[in-house]
Amino acid sequence: MRLRKMMSRKFMAGCAVLGGLTLFGTALFGQGNSGNAPGHDGLPSFAIGNRVPLPVDWSFSHVIYTQNFTPAQAARMQHDPRLYNSWLLQGHVQTPNSTIKQGGVQKRQHVDWSFSLGTAGGVAPNMFPAKFNFDVNASVTAANCTSDFVVYGLNVVASDAQSTDSGRFSAAATPGSTITVNGVVFTASADPAATGTFFYVGNNANQSAINFANAVNNNLSTGVTAISKLPSPVVQITAIATGAAGDGIPVSASPGSNFTWNSPTTTGGGNGQANLVALENLYSGSNPTGLCGSAPTVKWAYNVTTTTGGKVTTSPVLSLDGTMVAFIESNDTNVSILHVLKWMDNDGTLGQPTIPFTATNISTCAAPCMVSLPFGSNADTLSSLYYDYSVANGIPTDVGYAGNDNGRLFKFTGIFSGPTLALATTNGWSASGVSVGGNNVVLTGPVLDANTGNLFIGASNGNLYSVLSTNPTVTNVIAVGNGSPKGGGIVDAPLVDSSSGAVFASAASNVANPPGFTQAAATKALVVKADTTTPLGSPVVAFLGQGSTGSVSNLDIHAGSFDNAYYAWNGVGGNPGHLNVCATASGSTIPTLYQIPFNGVTSLNVTSAGSGYTSAPAVSFTGDGSGAAATAKIVGPVAPLSLPAGGGGYTSPPTVGFSGGAGSGATATAGIAGPIASVNVTAGGSGYTTPPSVGFTGGGGSGATATAAIAGPVSSASVTAGGSAYTSAPTVSFSGGGWSGATATAAIAGPVGSVNVTNGGSGYTSAPTVSFSGGGGTGATAAANLTGIVQSVSVTSQGSGYSSAPTVLLDNTGTNGTGATATANLTGVVASVGSDLILLWWRRVWSDSYCCHCRPRFIHQRECWRIRLPYASGRGLHGRRRIWRYSDCDNHRHRYRRRGQSRGLWLHFRPERGLQ
Repeated sequence: MRLRKMMSRKFMAGCAVLGGLTLFGTALFGQGNSGNAPGHDGLPSFAIGNRVPLPVDWSFSHVIYTQNFTPAQAARMQHDPRLYNSWLLQGHVQTPNSTIKQGGVQKRQHVDWSFSLGTAGGVAPNMFPAKFNFDVNASVTAANCTSDFVVYGLNVVASDAQSTDSGRFSAAATPGSTITVNGVVFTASADPAATGTFFYVGNNANQSAINFANAVNNNLSTGVTAISKLPSPVVQITAIATGAAGDGIPVSASPGSNFTWNSPTTTGGGNGQANLVALENLYSGSNPTGLCGSAPTVKWAYNVTTTTGGKVTTSPVLSLDGTMVAFIESNDTNVSILHVLKWMDNDGTLGQPTIPFTATNISTCAAPCMVSLPFGSNADTLSSLYYDYSVANGIPTDVGYAGNDNGRLFKFTGIFSGPTLALATTNGWSASGVSVGGNNVVLTGPVLDANTGNLFIGASNGNLYSVLSTNPTVTNVIAVGNGSPKGGGIVDAPLVDSSSGAVFASAASNVANPPGFTQAAATKALVVKADTTTPLGSPVVAFLGQGSTGSVSNLDIHAGSFDNAYYAWNGVGGNPGHLNVCATASGSTIPTLYQIPFNGVTSLNVTSAGSGYTSAPAVSFTGDGSGAAATAKIVGPVAPLSLPAGGGGYTSPPTVGFSGGAGSGATATAGIAGPIASVNVTAGGSGYTTPPSVGFTGGGGSGATATAAIAGPVSSASVTAGGSAYTSAPTVSFSGGGWSGATATAAIAGPVGSVNVTNGGSGYTSAPTVSFSGGGGTGATAAANLTGIVQSVSVTSQGSGYSSAPTVLLDNTGTNGTGATATANLTGVVASVGSDLILLWWRRVWSDSYCCHCRPRFIHQRECWRIRLPYASGRGLHGRRRIWRYSDCDNHRHRYRRRGQSRGLWLHFRPERGLQ
């Protein structure tokens, strides 16, 4: 990784634009039709041909996949929308922007709309909204104006302009029961014509809510107005008096009313300000007017402050279906609370936000409701919740991770699925958190790499940590910043490229002697790249100007953003993309945009060979990159030869030859007398069953002896012990015997051990019938288990005599379901071994051949070969220079593979048939 500075002028606004492009360029990618975007091996099946809702939060720009991600990586991340997000970006890449030039000025960008989040509102530094896209596989239409939305958490203590309270009906009110507001008693009635302080109970909770709200509005002596907030049977009252004057209005309800108030009095009067807000009608603009109008509107707004001084200081996270929001509330001292909110549409305003109902189970409570979980005993100012969307055994893991300002890392369970939001306390996790970096260390948001299971997290002490998520131990740490309060800490979550196995972290003030450099501390800003697999091995450094030096105390360097060319890299050659980072100039704190490429040293040319070297010198590199390494070689003529062993018995001088060493032209002459060194067999004969004796005559010497060996192909293997409990055929290997290349396959025979459900299908209201066919056995039976889909299949009778796994048949008749599939596994002993490959001795085999109509894998094709064999021993081959025909390649019964013109031919055939 080397460094190239692209711009050096005052453009703090330009750096801010870069961050904005990172956010909105990613978040709004669903505006186009992605149905024709190019696919990739291993693409999650849910991403093709289905409606794909996609939540996008802060972590989507911190976990990325380039186009070279493997099917194995995709399998591990198949339920993570971050993978699909990266795939979509790869399908919508643009030609790399070439308009940014050295010292150039960017063209002023057009602003479609801006929207005030309140006079007291503001988003905390380095925090991002979360966006919900209803279906990224479809074009944006007017329906997306209300289905797509963006959620902002605000770094402000929330308040209501007017005091409010809410209550909820759990069922229709019982006639004769009462609800009291500010001393006025409202009585439930069975009379549809009830008036005054009587209200009609209706047939359900919603009708009771509508009629009770109407009764309150007909009796303004209560000092409040009321609204029914359907579709949930909620009634919200608002004090007529403004500000704190409306606080303290008492309310109550009798048990038979089936009505519960959120608070015993109205509360929250003052200058109104929400601190969790959703906007819709996003696809808006002016000149011309956008699809959804000229500006967005408030979808819902909540007051989520539950503790003194509580603010939303980190980025929110959405559930996969967008119906819930998880976020962290924190004050300036010692409180951090994880909240999960289930929102209701058209609920609250910026100046009059709704206070959601308190709940304990987010999966069953009715919106608007919120569950809360305090964690640790310190504030959380930088560590946003990282949510893990992965699925285990068909069930979402539903876990997340966050840190705090005292070096503690926490794992949360039951976030969106419930039934209980809790802190993990097993497998090394603790309710008090796991120590990362020590006390008083402020942690960034953690980022999970699903390929390694490591969480990567930065810290205010300048260190980058890797923590194993399955057993939370710190697996490695490297120093990036020097840890000083003048920019020496890591303030932004690391960037993790899961497909390439790389992690990046930045700091405004470097550690002393970062990897590959001799550099004084606190003299440079820097980015460090390391491996995820080691983890944090092979660190590479790029410097970003002077960074935070002198009297500067509040300058930070953030993570930056990759360009389209980086995402589009297919894994061939070096990645042509860049990491764009805002930092400072080389000699000042002027905001400067850096573009970091990823090209390494690819070759070396010797410009002067020198002379007199007796051993290879060391090679080193200097420059603005690091990590390159090379070795030198020396070349020269062959020096005088030493003769450590002269042998004996030569009657004439042998010829001396030289080979290897990458040189040529050396010659030498030898004296005479020596022993026999080796015997070359010029004709192998045939039919030997035991090695013949070898004798020597003539040549002027005596005393030589030798032994002969015979060689032939492996023709069969007999099973001497079948073993037990095999669920699949084991691999057969051969060792010893002086030859190589023999292979064989084993077959197992036994009962059906288990059944794997490969597709649960959908719509099942009763279990389908399970049966088996094929496999050579009989008697196996099984039953399907449902949880809305076919969850599993239990073997009720294993049967016997199966030589291969039978086909599993699912009869869906009468089940209302479709699509379920499964496979069977055998458990048994090794029954037989069949040889299916014989390697002929390639030194004695050559070919003059041609192939007709070759196709990959040769399935359902007939191959025509003519082979001339000087000699080969073995079953089915004998004689010299005979013409053989090799054909009938259907169904893999015969296959071949060329090994090169000088290395003859590999022939695959069944021993019992040979070559025909």
